[in-house]
Amino acid sequence: MKHLLFFVLVVHFYSSYSQILNTITYRDTSLPRIEINPSHYNFIYPIEKDFYDSISFTPPMDGRFLVQNYGPRTILNYDNHQGSDIWGHTIKDGVLTYNPPALCMCNGEIVSISDGPDSIIDLTNSGRTIAYRCDSASQIFNSPINIYYRHLDSIVSLLFVGMNINKGDTLAFVGESGTTSLSHLHFDYKGIPNQWGNTTTLKYLNPNRLFDPYEHPHVLGKLNNAHIEILHDWTDSTLIRIHWPHNQHINRFEFTNNNYNLVYDVEEVRASYTVFEPSIWARDSMKIFPYRTNGYRSALYYQLNDTLPAFFPNSPYRDTNLLIWGYSHIPLTADSVVNVYDFILLDVPSTHATNDWIVKLTDVWGYTVEGQLSVTNSEDRFNPNPSFYFYIYPNPTADLLTIKYSGTLASNIVEIHNINGKLILVEKISKNGEQIDISKLNQGLYLISFNGVSARFLKE
Repeated sequence: MKHLLFFVLVVHFYSSYSQILNTITYRDTSLPRIEINPSHYNFIYPIEKDFYDSISFTPPMDGRFLVQNYGPRTILNYDNHQGSDIWGHTIKDGVLTYNPPALCMCNGEIVSISDGPDSIIDLTNSGRTIAYRCDSASQIFNSPINIYYRHLDSIVSLLFVGMNINKGDTLAFVGESGTTSLSHLHFDYKGIPNQWGNTTTLKYLNPNRLFDPYEHPHVLGKLNNAHIEILHDWTDSTLIRIHWPHNQHINRFEFTNNNYNLVYDVEEVRASYTVFEPSIWARDSMKIFPYRTNGYRSALYYQLNDTLPAFFPNSPYRDTNLLIWGYSHIPLTADSVVNVYDFILLDVPSTHATNDWIVKLTDVWGYTVEGQLSVTNSEDRFNPNPSFYFYIYPNPTADLLTIKYSGTLASNIVEIHNINGKLILVEKISKNGEQIDISKLNQGLYLISFNGVSARFLKE
Protein backbone atom coordinates (compact mmCIF):
# COMPACT_ATOMS: atom_id res chain seq x y z
CA MET A 1 0.00 0.00 0.00
CA LYS A 2 2.90 2.37 0.75
CA HIS A 3 4.25 1.90 -2.78
CA LEU A 4 0.85 2.62 -4.28
CA LEU A 5 0.47 5.84 -2.33
CA PHE A 6 3.91 7.01 -3.47
CA PHE A 7 3.07 6.32 -7.10
CA VAL A 8 -0.13 8.34 -6.85
CA LEU A 9 1.78 11.21 -5.27
CA VAL A 10 4.29 11.24 -8.11
CA VAL A 11 1.61 11.20 -10.76
CA HIS A 12 -0.18 14.05 -9.03
CA PHE A 13 3.05 16.01 -9.17
CA TYR A 14 3.44 15.39 -12.85
CA SER A 15 -0.10 16.27 -13.80
CA SER A 16 -0.34 19.36 -11.62
CA TYR A 17 3.02 21.04 -11.82
CA SER A 18 5.20 19.87 -14.68
CA GLN A 19 5.06 19.87 -18.44
CA ILE A 20 6.40 16.82 -20.25
CA LEU A 21 8.05 17.47 -23.59
CA ASN A 22 7.23 15.29 -26.56
CA THR A 23 10.33 13.95 -28.26
CA ILE A 24 11.65 12.95 -31.65
CA THR A 25 14.77 10.87 -32.28
CA TYR A 26 17.21 11.18 -35.16
CA ARG A 27 20.92 11.35 -35.97
CA ASP A 28 22.62 14.72 -36.38
CA THR A 29 26.17 14.37 -37.69
CA SER A 30 26.51 18.11 -38.36
CA LEU A 31 27.32 18.81 -34.71
CA PRO A 32 30.97 19.24 -33.67
CA ARG A 33 33.14 16.24 -32.73
CA ILE A 34 30.67 13.55 -33.83
CA GLU A 35 32.07 10.05 -34.42
CA ILE A 36 30.75 9.57 -37.94
CA ASN A 37 31.87 5.94 -38.14
CA PRO A 38 31.39 4.27 -34.71
CA SER A 39 33.03 1.04 -35.92
CA HIS A 40 36.20 2.95 -36.87
CA TYR A 41 38.20 1.80 -33.85
CA ASN A 42 37.03 -1.81 -33.71
CA PHE A 43 38.05 -1.91 -30.04
CA ILE A 44 36.78 -4.63 -27.74
CA TYR A 45 35.00 -3.91 -24.47
CA PRO A 46 37.48 -3.88 -21.57
CA ILE A 47 35.79 -6.63 -19.55
CA GLU A 48 35.58 -9.85 -21.58
CA LYS A 49 34.51 -9.20 -25.14
CA ASP A 50 31.39 -11.39 -25.02
CA PHE A 51 30.86 -11.49 -21.28
CA TYR A 52 27.90 -9.12 -21.16
CA ASP A 53 26.30 -10.79 -24.17
CA SER A 54 26.24 -14.19 -22.51
CA ILE A 55 22.75 -15.54 -21.76
CA SER A 56 24.17 -16.80 -18.47
CA PHE A 57 25.23 -13.32 -17.34
CA THR A 58 23.24 -11.76 -14.52
CA PRO A 59 23.72 -8.02 -13.98
CA PRO A 60 24.01 -6.56 -10.47
CA MET A 61 20.90 -6.37 -8.33
CA ASP A 62 20.00 -2.87 -9.49
CA GLY A 63 20.31 -3.83 -13.16
CA ARG A 64 23.20 -1.51 -13.98
CA PHE A 65 26.19 -2.53 -16.07
CA LEU A 66 27.95 0.77 -15.33
CA VAL A 67 28.50 2.13 -11.84
CA GLN A 68 29.09 5.58 -13.27
CA ASN A 69 29.45 6.90 -16.79
CA TYR A 70 31.48 9.87 -18.03
CA GLY A 71 30.19 13.28 -16.93
CA PRO A 72 28.59 15.05 -13.97
CA ARG A 73 27.96 13.06 -10.83
CA THR A 74 27.58 13.55 -7.09
CA ILE A 75 29.54 11.45 -4.63
CA LEU A 76 29.76 13.46 -1.40
CA ASN A 77 30.39 16.51 -3.56
CA TYR A 78 29.84 17.58 -7.15
CA ASP A 79 32.22 16.08 -9.67
CA ASN A 80 32.64 15.77 -13.43
CA HIS A 81 33.65 12.12 -13.75
CA GLN A 82 36.66 11.68 -16.01
CA GLY A 83 36.00 8.12 -17.19
CA SER A 84 33.61 5.17 -16.99
CA ASP A 85 33.15 2.75 -14.09
CA ILE A 86 32.13 -0.81 -14.96
CA TRP A 87 30.76 -3.20 -12.35
CA GLY A 88 33.31 -5.67 -11.06
CA HIS A 89 30.98 -8.09 -9.29
CA THR A 90 29.09 -10.23 -11.75
CA ILE A 91 27.36 -13.59 -11.98
CA LYS A 92 28.08 -15.92 -14.87
CA ASP A 93 26.84 -19.51 -15.10
CA GLY A 94 25.60 -19.11 -11.54
CA VAL A 95 29.06 -18.27 -10.20
CA LEU A 96 29.67 -14.97 -8.40
CA THR A 97 32.94 -13.23 -9.24
CA TYR A 98 34.35 -9.91 -8.08
CA ASN A 99 37.47 -9.87 -10.22
CA PRO A 100 36.83 -10.44 -13.93
CA PRO A 101 39.79 -9.89 -16.25
CA ALA A 102 40.46 -6.44 -17.71
CA LEU A 103 41.32 -6.88 -21.37
CA CYS A 104 43.41 -4.77 -23.69
CA MET A 105 41.03 -2.90 -26.02
CA CYS A 106 43.49 -2.45 -28.89
CA ASN A 107 46.98 -3.25 -30.12
CA GLY A 108 49.40 -0.94 -28.37
CA GLU A 109 52.21 -0.39 -25.90
CA ILE A 110 52.42 -0.24 -22.10
CA VAL A 111 53.30 3.32 -21.00
CA SER A 112 53.06 3.08 -17.20
CA ILE A 113 52.38 0.66 -14.33
CA SER A 114 51.57 1.59 -10.73
CA ASP A 115 51.78 -1.37 -8.37
CA GLY A 116 52.93 -2.26 -4.89
CA PRO A 117 51.86 -3.83 -1.59
CA ASP A 118 48.30 -3.22 -0.36
CA SER A 119 49.56 -1.17 2.58
CA ILE A 120 50.94 1.41 0.15
CA ILE A 121 48.73 1.13 -2.93
CA ASP A 122 45.49 1.47 -0.93
CA LEU A 123 46.61 4.90 0.23
CA THR A 124 46.64 6.20 -3.35
CA ASN A 125 43.63 7.62 -5.18
CA SER A 126 43.75 5.32 -8.21
CA GLY A 127 45.14 2.15 -6.63
CA ARG A 128 46.82 -0.30 -8.96
CA THR A 129 46.89 1.29 -12.39
CA ILE A 130 48.06 0.29 -15.82
CA ALA A 131 48.20 2.62 -18.83
CA TYR A 132 48.74 1.81 -22.48
CA ARG A 133 48.77 3.70 -25.77
CA CYS A 134 46.86 2.32 -28.76
CA ASP A 135 48.49 2.02 -32.16
CA SER A 136 45.47 3.72 -33.76
CA ALA A 137 44.66 7.43 -33.40
CA SER A 138 41.42 9.28 -32.77
CA GLN A 139 39.38 10.00 -35.91
CA ILE A 140 38.10 13.22 -34.31
CA PHE A 141 41.08 14.68 -32.47
CA ASN A 142 43.82 13.14 -34.65
CA SER A 143 45.85 12.31 -31.57
CA PRO A 144 47.05 9.14 -29.80
CA ILE A 145 44.58 7.16 -27.70
CA ASN A 146 45.80 6.50 -24.16
CA ILE A 147 43.84 4.09 -21.93
CA TYR A 148 44.08 3.88 -18.14
CA TYR A 149 42.72 1.06 -15.93
CA ARG A 150 42.44 1.99 -12.24
CA HIS A 151 41.53 0.33 -8.90
CA LEU A 152 42.84 -3.02 -10.13
CA ASP A 153 43.00 -6.08 -7.88
CA SER A 154 46.17 -7.34 -9.53
CA ILE A 155 48.25 -6.75 -12.64
CA VAL A 156 49.50 -9.61 -14.80
CA SER A 157 53.10 -10.45 -14.04
CA LEU A 158 55.86 -9.95 -16.61
CA LEU A 159 54.27 -6.79 -18.01
CA PHE A 160 56.73 -3.91 -18.33
CA VAL A 161 56.79 -0.35 -19.66
CA GLY A 162 57.48 -0.32 -23.39
CA MET A 163 56.08 -3.81 -23.91
CA ASN A 164 53.93 -4.37 -27.01
CA ILE A 165 50.47 -5.76 -26.25
CA ASN A 166 47.63 -7.09 -28.40
CA LYS A 167 43.89 -6.59 -28.45
CA GLY A 168 42.27 -9.15 -26.16
CA ASP A 169 45.29 -9.68 -23.89
CA THR A 170 44.48 -9.94 -20.19
CA LEU A 171 46.35 -7.07 -18.55
CA ALA A 172 44.93 -7.19 -15.04
CA PHE A 173 41.95 -8.16 -12.89
CA VAL A 174 39.21 -5.84 -11.68
CA GLY A 175 39.31 -4.89 -8.02
CA GLU A 176 38.89 -2.12 -5.47
CA SER A 177 42.41 -0.95 -4.67
CA GLY A 178 43.00 2.70 -3.80
CA THR A 179 40.37 5.08 -2.48
CA THR A 180 37.27 3.04 -3.28
CA SER A 181 35.28 0.32 -1.54
CA LEU A 182 33.51 -0.93 -4.66
CA SER A 183 34.82 -3.60 -7.00
CA HIS A 184 34.79 -1.97 -10.43
CA LEU A 185 36.97 -1.10 -13.40
CA HIS A 186 37.52 2.62 -13.81
CA PHE A 187 38.89 3.27 -17.27
CA ASP A 188 39.92 6.57 -18.81
CA TYR A 189 40.56 7.74 -22.35
CA LYS A 190 43.12 10.53 -22.63
CA GLY A 191 43.92 12.35 -25.85
CA ILE A 192 44.93 15.79 -27.09
CA PRO A 193 41.78 17.80 -27.90
CA ASN A 194 43.33 20.31 -30.30
CA GLN A 195 39.92 21.94 -30.93
CA TRP A 196 40.41 24.00 -27.77
CA GLY A 197 43.83 25.38 -28.63
CA ASN A 198 45.66 22.52 -26.92
CA THR A 199 48.39 20.79 -28.90
CA THR A 200 50.48 19.15 -26.17
CA THR A 201 48.47 18.24 -23.06
CA LEU A 202 46.55 14.99 -22.66
CA LYS A 203 42.98 15.52 -21.45
CA TYR A 204 40.26 13.16 -20.27
CA LEU A 205 37.86 12.59 -23.17
CA ASN A 206 34.61 10.66 -23.40
CA PRO A 207 35.55 6.94 -23.52
CA ASN A 208 32.23 6.05 -25.15
CA ARG A 209 33.76 7.35 -28.38
CA LEU A 210 35.83 4.20 -28.63
CA PHE A 211 32.93 1.75 -28.95
CA ASP A 212 30.30 0.87 -31.50
CA PRO A 213 26.78 1.26 -30.03
CA TYR A 214 25.63 -1.71 -32.12
CA GLU A 215 28.19 -4.09 -30.55
CA HIS A 216 26.75 -4.30 -27.02
CA PRO A 217 23.59 -2.14 -27.09
CA HIS A 218 22.29 -3.36 -23.74
CA VAL A 219 25.53 -2.27 -22.08
CA LEU A 220 26.20 0.87 -24.12
CA GLY A 221 23.82 1.80 -26.93
CA LYS A 222 22.92 4.81 -29.03
CA LEU A 223 20.77 7.54 -27.48
CA ASN A 224 17.17 6.94 -28.53
CA ASN A 225 15.09 7.58 -25.42
CA ALA A 226 14.89 10.35 -22.86
CA HIS A 227 12.24 11.83 -20.59
CA ILE A 228 12.32 15.64 -20.54
CA GLU A 229 10.08 17.82 -18.42
CA ILE A 230 9.89 21.41 -17.30
CA LEU A 231 9.50 21.17 -13.54
CA HIS A 232 9.12 24.90 -13.08
CA ASP A 233 9.38 27.97 -15.28
CA TRP A 234 9.95 31.30 -13.56
CA THR A 235 10.24 34.73 -15.18
CA ASP A 236 14.02 34.65 -15.49
CA SER A 237 14.96 31.00 -14.88
CA THR A 238 13.77 27.48 -15.67
CA LEU A 239 14.12 24.12 -13.91
CA ILE A 240 14.30 21.18 -16.33
CA ARG A 241 14.60 17.50 -15.45
CA ILE A 242 16.07 14.95 -17.85
CA HIS A 243 16.34 11.23 -17.27
CA TRP A 244 17.43 8.63 -19.76
CA PRO A 245 18.25 4.88 -19.86
CA HIS A 246 21.33 3.69 -18.01
CA ASN A 247 22.79 2.02 -21.12
CA GLN A 248 22.81 5.32 -23.06
CA HIS A 249 24.76 8.52 -22.56
CA ILE A 250 24.42 12.21 -23.39
CA ASN A 251 27.47 14.24 -24.36
CA ARG A 252 25.77 17.50 -25.37
CA PHE A 253 22.79 19.30 -23.83
CA GLU A 254 21.29 22.26 -25.71
CA PHE A 255 18.50 24.48 -24.38
CA THR A 256 16.82 26.95 -26.74
CA ASN A 257 13.97 29.43 -26.35
CA ASN A 258 13.78 31.81 -29.33
CA ASN A 259 16.93 33.98 -29.04
CA TYR A 260 18.09 32.26 -25.85
CA ASN A 261 20.53 29.41 -26.44
CA LEU A 262 22.73 27.56 -23.95
CA VAL A 263 24.91 24.55 -24.80
CA TYR A 264 26.48 22.33 -22.17
CA ASP A 265 29.00 20.02 -23.83
CA VAL A 266 30.11 17.53 -21.16
CA GLU A 267 33.37 16.63 -22.88
CA GLU A 268 34.32 20.21 -23.71
CA VAL A 269 33.73 21.33 -20.13
CA ARG A 270 35.75 18.43 -18.71
CA ALA A 271 38.59 18.56 -21.24
CA SER A 272 38.97 22.35 -21.29
CA TYR A 273 39.60 22.76 -17.56
CA THR A 274 42.91 24.54 -17.09
CA VAL A 275 43.10 23.11 -13.59
CA PHE A 276 40.36 20.65 -12.73
CA GLU A 277 38.46 21.43 -9.55
CA PRO A 278 35.98 18.72 -8.49
CA SER A 279 33.42 21.21 -7.17
CA ILE A 280 33.40 23.44 -10.24
CA TRP A 281 29.99 24.15 -11.73
CA ALA A 282 29.32 23.69 -15.40
CA ARG A 283 28.64 27.30 -16.34
CA ASP A 284 27.93 30.62 -14.65
CA SER A 285 24.51 30.74 -16.30
CA MET A 286 23.50 27.20 -15.39
CA LYS A 287 23.46 24.88 -12.39
CA ILE A 288 23.36 21.12 -12.80
CA PHE A 289 22.27 18.63 -10.16
CA PRO A 290 23.10 14.98 -10.95
CA TYR A 291 21.11 12.30 -9.15
CA ARG A 292 22.31 8.79 -8.42
CA THR A 293 20.31 5.78 -9.49
CA ASN A 294 18.87 3.90 -6.55
CA GLY A 295 17.45 0.54 -7.57
CA TYR A 296 15.13 -0.02 -10.45
CA ARG A 297 12.83 2.97 -10.94
CA SER A 298 13.91 5.67 -8.54
CA ALA A 299 16.82 7.96 -7.80
CA LEU A 300 18.27 9.67 -4.78
CA TYR A 301 20.27 12.85 -4.56
CA TYR A 302 23.28 12.41 -2.27
CA GLN A 303 24.00 15.82 -0.79
CA LEU A 304 26.38 15.29 2.11
CA ASN A 305 28.77 18.17 1.63
CA ASP A 306 27.23 21.15 3.40
CA THR A 307 29.87 23.51 2.02
CA LEU A 308 28.92 22.78 -1.59
CA PRO A 309 27.19 25.80 -3.18
CA ALA A 310 23.96 23.84 -3.06
CA PHE A 311 20.61 25.52 -3.17
CA PHE A 312 17.13 24.69 -4.34
CA PRO A 313 16.32 22.12 -5.65
CA ASN A 314 18.99 19.88 -4.16
CA SER A 315 19.74 21.37 -0.76
CA PRO A 316 18.81 18.92 2.02
CA TYR A 317 17.58 21.85 4.08
CA ARG A 318 15.15 23.32 1.61
CA ASP A 319 11.40 23.23 2.17
CA THR A 320 9.89 20.28 0.29
CA ASN A 321 6.30 21.19 1.07
CA LEU A 322 4.21 20.25 -1.96
CA LEU A 323 1.82 23.13 -1.41
CA ILE A 324 4.66 25.64 -1.56
CA TRP A 325 7.00 24.26 -4.21
CA GLY A 326 4.68 22.00 -6.16
CA TYR A 327 6.83 18.89 -5.93
CA SER A 328 8.55 16.68 -3.43
CA HIS A 329 12.31 16.14 -3.17
CA ILE A 330 12.58 13.31 -5.71
CA PRO A 331 9.42 13.07 -7.84
CA LEU A 332 10.66 10.44 -10.27
CA THR A 333 9.37 7.31 -11.94
CA ALA A 334 10.90 5.54 -14.92
CA ASP A 335 10.50 2.34 -16.90
CA SER A 336 14.13 1.26 -16.47
CA VAL A 337 17.31 2.08 -14.60
CA VAL A 338 18.06 5.68 -15.45
CA ASN A 339 20.46 8.60 -15.19
CA VAL A 340 18.89 11.78 -13.83
CA TYR A 341 19.98 15.42 -14.15
CA ASP A 342 18.21 18.56 -13.02
CA PHE A 343 19.20 21.79 -14.77
CA ILE A 344 18.48 25.28 -13.52
CA LEU A 345 18.91 27.70 -16.42
CA LEU A 346 19.60 31.22 -15.21
CA ASP A 347 19.34 34.62 -16.89
CA VAL A 348 16.53 33.49 -19.18
CA PRO A 349 14.85 36.47 -20.92
CA SER A 350 11.73 37.54 -19.06
CA THR A 351 9.89 37.60 -22.39
CA HIS A 352 10.34 33.86 -22.95
CA ALA A 353 7.34 31.51 -23.16
CA THR A 354 7.25 28.05 -21.61
CA ASN A 355 5.77 26.55 -24.76
CA ASP A 356 8.79 27.70 -26.81
CA TRP A 357 11.39 25.58 -25.01
CA ILE A 358 13.39 23.17 -27.20
CA VAL A 359 15.76 20.71 -25.51
CA LYS A 360 18.23 18.81 -27.70
CA LEU A 361 20.29 15.91 -26.32
CA THR A 362 23.07 14.21 -28.32
CA ASP A 363 25.64 11.47 -27.77
CA VAL A 364 29.16 11.24 -29.26
CA TRP A 365 27.83 9.40 -32.32
CA GLY A 366 25.26 12.11 -33.14
CA TYR A 367 22.18 10.18 -32.03
CA THR A 368 19.76 12.80 -30.79
CA VAL A 369 16.61 13.12 -28.72
CA GLU A 370 14.89 16.49 -29.19
CA GLY A 371 12.03 17.61 -27.00
CA GLN A 372 9.31 20.21 -27.53
CA LEU A 373 5.81 20.61 -26.17
CA SER A 374 4.41 20.58 -29.71
CA VAL A 375 6.28 17.64 -31.26
CA THR A 376 5.59 13.92 -31.10
CA ASN A 377 7.92 10.95 -31.09
CA SER A 378 9.26 9.41 -34.29
CA GLU A 379 11.70 6.56 -34.75
CA ASP A 380 14.05 8.45 -37.05
CA ARG A 381 13.51 11.89 -38.54
CA PHE A 382 15.83 11.02 -41.39
CA ASN A 383 14.05 7.80 -42.23
CA PRO A 384 14.27 7.00 -45.97
CA ASN A 385 10.48 7.29 -46.12
CA PRO A 386 9.42 10.02 -43.67
CA SER A 387 5.89 10.07 -45.05
CA PHE A 388 3.90 9.91 -41.84
CA TYR A 389 3.58 11.83 -38.59
CA PHE A 390 0.89 12.43 -36.04
CA TYR A 391 0.23 14.61 -33.02
CA ILE A 392 -2.02 14.29 -30.02
CA TYR A 393 -3.81 16.81 -27.84
CA PRO A 394 -4.54 17.85 -25.19
CA ASN A 395 -1.52 16.57 -23.32
CA PRO A 396 -1.94 16.02 -20.42
CA THR A 397 -5.61 15.02 -20.49
CA ALA A 398 -8.11 13.31 -18.19
CA ASP A 399 -10.63 11.85 -20.60
CA LEU A 400 -10.36 12.33 -24.40
CA LEU A 401 -7.22 12.23 -26.56
CA THR A 402 -7.47 13.64 -30.09
CA ILE A 403 -5.27 12.18 -32.84
CA LYS A 404 -4.44 14.05 -36.04
CA TYR A 405 -2.09 12.67 -38.66
CA SER A 406 -0.56 13.36 -42.06
CA GLY A 407 0.57 10.77 -44.57
CA THR A 408 -0.39 7.29 -45.70
CA LEU A 409 -1.75 4.80 -43.18
CA ALA A 410 -0.22 1.34 -43.23
CA SER A 411 -2.28 0.49 -40.15
CA ASN A 412 -5.19 2.20 -38.41
CA ILE A 413 -4.60 0.43 -35.11
CA VAL A 414 -3.65 2.56 -32.09
CA GLU A 415 -1.95 0.89 -29.13
CA ILE A 416 -1.40 2.38 -25.67
CA HIS A 417 1.21 0.92 -23.32
CA ASN A 418 1.99 1.87 -19.73
CA ILE A 419 5.48 2.84 -18.55
CA ASN A 420 6.26 -0.84 -17.87
CA GLY A 421 5.59 -1.73 -21.50
CA LYS A 422 2.30 -3.52 -20.82
CA LEU A 423 -0.36 -3.16 -23.53
CA ILE A 424 -3.31 -1.34 -21.91
CA LEU A 425 -5.62 -0.29 -24.74
CA VAL A 426 -6.14 -1.03 -28.46
CA GLU A 427 -8.35 1.19 -30.65
CA LYS A 428 -9.07 1.38 -34.38
CA ILE A 429 -8.92 4.84 -36.02
CA SER A 430 -11.49 5.43 -38.75
CA LYS A 431 -10.95 9.13 -39.45
CA ASN A 432 -8.46 11.96 -38.99
CA GLY A 433 -9.02 13.90 -35.78
CA GLU A 434 -10.73 11.00 -34.05
CA GLN A 435 -10.89 10.98 -30.26
CA ILE A 436 -9.94 8.08 -27.98
CA ASP A 437 -11.58 7.71 -24.59
CA ILE A 438 -8.88 7.18 -21.95
CA SER A 439 -10.99 8.18 -18.96
CA LYS A 440 -10.78 4.68 -17.48
CA LEU A 441 -6.98 4.59 -17.49
CA ASN A 442 -5.14 5.14 -14.24
CA GLN A 443 -3.23 8.38 -13.76
CA GLY A 444 0.28 8.23 -15.12
CA LEU A 445 2.58 8.37 -18.12
CA TYR A 446 1.73 6.30 -21.24
CA LEU A 447 3.13 5.59 -24.69
CA ILE A 448 0.78 5.75 -27.67
CA SER A 449 1.85 4.01 -30.92
CA PHE A 450 0.22 4.63 -34.28
CA ASN A 451 1.39 3.52 -37.73
CA GLY A 452 4.94 2.87 -36.47
CA VAL A 453 5.32 6.24 -34.71
CA SER A 454 5.11 6.74 -30.95
CA ALA A 455 4.50 9.59 -28.52
CA ARG A 456 4.17 10.00 -24.78
CA PHE A 457 1.15 11.47 -23.02
CA LEU A 458 0.11 12.02 -19.44
CA LYS A 459 -3.24 10.81 -18.09
CA GLU A 460 -4.42 13.15 -15.32
